[in-house]
Amino acid sequence: MCIRDSNKGPYLSWVHDPQTTITISWQRTAPGTSYVEYGLDDNYGFVKVDTTFSIEHSIELTGLAPSSVYHYRVSSSDGYNSADASFKTAVQGCQPFEFVVFGDTRAQSVV
Repeated sequence: MCIRDSNKGPYLSWVHDPQTTITISWQRTAPGTSYVEYGLDDNYGFVKVDTTFSIEHSIELTGLAPSSVYHYRVSSSDGYNSADASFKTAVQGCQPFEFVVFGDTRAQSVV
């Protein structure tokens, strides 16, 4: 019996105000320090670091501008570097929007 690779993410979630914050999380099989580069274009300009040595990485970005597209990429000191990705912060006021909802049982697959 072997356990499948548990590298996951990155994935986005909101714990606080979606107009100005976002949480970026990912999981690796080897522990490391977490880094998120982010900004209004793919030159980023900002970096947030979590020096917790872990396989579970989660960094909340705060102070973001509402209704703005941000580019980001994550990395960890185990050598992982994600590709460029983007998200848009929530709009201010009452404007129509679309969203997707799905569940994750977090079950460990065994082969």
